[in-house]
Amino acid sequence: MSRLPLVCKSSAWAVCTVPEKFRTSRSLSLAGVVPTTVMVSISAAPAKNAVAHRQAAAAAPVEGFLDLKARLVMIGTWGSKRCRCPPMVDACHGEGFDMVLGISGRLFATAILIFGAPAWGQDVDTDEADGDSAPEAVDEADDVETIVVTGTRLAKGDPTAFVYSLTIEDFEARGVSSVEELMRTLPWAYHSINQQTSAIDSNALAPSDVDKNPRFVDTGSTGLILFEVITGFGTSTANLRALGSANTLVLINGRRVAGRAGDEEGFANLLNVPLSAIERVDVQLDGGSAVYGADAIGGVINFITKKNYTGLGVKVRQDISSTGADRTNASVLGGYGWGTGQVTGTLQRTSQDPIVNAKTGWTTNDNRSLFGPEFDDRDTTKGQPGVVRRICQSPWGSYACGDNLQLPAGHSGEGATEDDFTTDIIPVDYVPPQNGEDASNTSLTVFVEQFVTEDFRVFADFLYSEHEAYQEYRTDLSRYTVPASNAYNPFGADVLVSYLPDVEVQAGLLPGAYHESKNEQRTINAGFTWDFVDDHQLEFHTGSSESENFGWQVGYVQPNVLKDGDPVKARVEEVLGSSDPAVAINLFGDGSAQNDNLGELASPWIGPHRGATETNTYDLVVRGQLFALPGGRVGYAAGAHQREERIRLIQEDYSDQPGRPETKGLETLFGVEKPKRDLTAYSVELAFPLVGEGNARPWLHSLLLNVQARHDTYDATGAVGGVTRVRQSGRWTHVGEPNIVTLTHTHTSPRIGVRYEPTENLAIRASWAESFRPPVFSDTFHIVEPREDSVWVQDPYDVPGGPPCLPFGCQVRRATIYSVGDDLNPETADTYSLSFDWTPDAVPGLRWTVHWSNVDFTDKIEFSYNLLFSDPEVAFTLPSIIERDAEGNAIKAFARYINLSEKVSEVLTTELEYSFVNDFGVFTPRLSYTRVLDEHFTIIPGAAPVDRVGTAWGSNEYGLVGSLAWSSGRYAADLFVRHTPSYENDRTGTCLVVVGRCDRLYVARPSMTVDSYTTVDLTASYRFENGLKLRGGGRNLLDADPPATPWGGRPYDLTRYDARGQVLFAEVNWEM
Repeated sequence: MSRLPLVCKSSAWAVCTVPEKFRTSRSLSLAGVVPTTVMVSISAAPAKNAVAHRQAAAAAPVEGFLDLKARLVMIGTWGSKRCRCPPMVDACHGEGFDMVLGISGRLFATAILIFGAPAWGQDVDTDEADGDSAPEAVDEADDVETIVVTGTRLAKGDPTAFVYSLTIEDFEARGVSSVEELMRTLPWAYHSINQQTSAIDSNALAPSDVDKNPRFVDTGSTGLILFEVITGFGTSTANLRALGSANTLVLINGRRVAGRAGDEEGFANLLNVPLSAIERVDVQLDGGSAVYGADAIGGVINFITKKNYTGLGVKVRQDISSTGADRTNASVLGGYGWGTGQVTGTLQRTSQDPIVNAKTGWTTNDNRSLFGPEFDDRDTTKGQPGVVRRICQSPWGSYACGDNLQLPAGHSGEGATEDDFTTDIIPVDYVPPQNGEDASNTSLTVFVEQFVTEDFRVFADFLYSEHEAYQEYRTDLSRYTVPASNAYNPFGADVLVSYLPDVEVQAGLLPGAYHESKNEQRTINAGFTWDFVDDHQLEFHTGSSESENFGWQVGYVQPNVLKDGDPVKARVEEVLGSSDPAVAINLFGDGSAQNDNLGELASPWIGPHRGATETNTYDLVVRGQLFALPGGRVGYAAGAHQREERIRLIQEDYSDQPGRPETKGLETLFGVEKPKRDLTAYSVELAFPLVGEGNARPWLHSLLLNVQARHDTYDATGAVGGVTRVRQSGRWTHVGEPNIVTLTHTHTSPRIGVRYEPTENLAIRASWAESFRPPVFSDTFHIVEPREDSVWVQDPYDVPGGPPCLPFGCQVRRATIYSVGDDLNPETADTYSLSFDWTPDAVPGLRWTVHWSNVDFTDKIEFSYNLLFSDPEVAFTLPSIIERDAEGNAIKAFARYINLSEKVSEVLTTELEYSFVNDFGVFTPRLSYTRVLDEHFTIIPGAAPVDRVGTAWGSNEYGLVGSLAWSSGRYAADLFVRHTPSYENDRTGTCLVVVGRCDRLYVARPSMTVDSYTTVDLTASYRFENGLKLRGGGRNLLDADPPATPWGGRPYDLTRYDARGQVLFAEVNWEM
């Protein structure tokens, strides 16, 4: 018996069960041959359309059977033409059928019902099973259509594409509570921007993203903070293959969403994607520009939301973190269906506490005992008592000079003389109390569809998410100019003082510094599908997505930074310069003799600021089938696409006129308040079934060729120069008007894919694709004309006897070209992939999958000046960056955006799983291994490649995950063991003192080998008959400590270690 009978009953939706008499051990043992998915055919004649099917279902059950050898789940007719079981049916009811679902990799039957996507590469096989075991109605299976939404617009999907899918069951098995945590389980993801890295304690909120140079903004001329600084807090992104977050395209239901608010890079903020609303996640590593256009160089991640649900479900989860980062999730899922339509909605509320750094083991910055004498990261440039430096004058202005000076510990600063100060600075061992966010998130999703007629369907979906984040950071009064008139200044001259008011903050005299942000995401999509002329369909879709950010960073700034119109400025100058001890503030002592006026220094350091990104899309697609080939009919899809992108960034500040606030936006950079980029694109896709059931032969079971192409035209508007900076009355000012232009970039992205089946149990895929990414606004636009100034650089090829150099570098002229106009090409990448899936008949239940891919990323856009510091050995040899005189001395550095570098990423992933049944239940052990074969960075062709495999800024050399899934009746459990290898940390910091292996100042500290790391995750669940399900477990169950290494001021690497530590959780889910 290769098929199990199946009965589906419902007035509107099918609820699937296996009849009691077929729930035998023999029936269940047959399930061991099930691949990742199965096929259900209908024994009764299927209804003509969805409306007719629902009407029929209300009157009588629909009977079918379960095919144990095919790879698709379908019941009746639904969707655009076919009816499928609802995606939220919790393992079609009945112990026997539930066992079948368990052994096939937790079949997620309902997700497959909708999308026909197996866990490894969205294969769509509709081969009929042996006719002896089923009624003749099985022939209808040939006409069953599936909806595959990732990597194709074809009606029947693209079997040539490798797409890795994760379902609700996979989320639960991994024990994750957020999309960010889910991304940490992906072997190809580099976790460069997450909640723990985008809020690193400092005055810069900027996240650090590998392969992404900071946007160059001359803050001195514009007064506008960097994009990353102003919008970075409260952000988490996806970064596939360590190619940069901007090169990973994130979709929701196959459609773009607005990127991080106010950020021109356009990458999505994962904190605005609610996990409770997600039905499935697809990851495509083979490039997706031929379907989706730009930004898919690293890959595509597609989040599929829940749809077609009837009933009501409530879920509550509590996380207990060993480092204090507790989290509470509560969500509601509801849906209702009627004869011709349905609506599904989710509501989620999450609250979380920040990480307590002391609980992670981080209690000191003196790491000499761990790493060597070079790694004392305690601060000697500020403190309490304050650290003083004298002020010297030069033709180009004033600067700090002389030794650092400080009063002895315990000195209040009252009655101090100059002789009381010493050069023995007390190191400050400041460990910030928190990392991560004190955050809350509220999200809502709604999906509704209605069949107007049998062939015409309208649909709409809506997503709203609000993420609020707060974090306290170090309160710091650095580089305050204290006048000679200050009552506590004994030097008789103005001095610079850097002071840490820890005593005052603890006493409540001075509010502590903090940053806070609120990110909102609103996305609404609507459209229709119309089935016409047999096998053809027209789909129209329009969508609007907007992300908004509002935030500020409250700290303490020097009076010279404050504008004249700032009401705080006059008071700060008064209390700093007062000779009256009852009025003057004391930045020289230990805080015991402080004036209450200190609290008046509080002012916003950044903001308030507002950012927004708007994306409007219009898509018209026609799909269907054309003429017949020997292997089947040719499938096609053709589309026209339009997209409008706008960003807005506003920072409120005070002007130079007292009492008048000033608002600055992107017009100070690009000449327009809301820079825009418009897209027009045309796409086509053809699937040629060269060999199929009708002409198959030995070792040529099937052969499919898929061809895709998309032509994109981008029009971007902004300023190319027109404004000159001049110095008037001692201040820099702008003269002239921006030269507003529209620049056009075009690109055609092709893809060719082949799927070859020598036998019905072996599928081989191969593909080539080209992806691209156009320049962003700041790559090409700026209002300021080129100008020159002087800078100091470390020339590794400095010629002895040349111009005088200081320990921190040699002086050269810098020529800055702010706007390069159309003198840039899009970034491009060629992606090659090869994969196979094998399910041998000789070993029922065994599945082996291998996937290899190579990305050759060329014409990367880099800011040339940054390369002088990140890769000086190569950059200083390039005439396009450094100009030298006849003797070889560096005399000029060019700062501009250029197409220069190349990066190669080659990855091999293999997974082996085996499902079997015994008296103790159903078991599925699985072993997954990912190897990064190559990941190197080359600045220019022919230059020595910089190998990043197994380095701090690169991917791990390999990743190994072993897992075991078990189910028996109402019980289920999943165990994961994850291992990451050791790697080389070549970004340990800068030598600030000459000691040990630091033989000179301002060079890189020595590299070190970081230990390997292994964690264990466990989840277990029990389902009651009344729909109640209990689940619990732990992530990093054994509380493994992170490998010690200096990273961004931390003693561990937050891109590889989740500082939430051991997380134990309990969850209650009740579906009614």
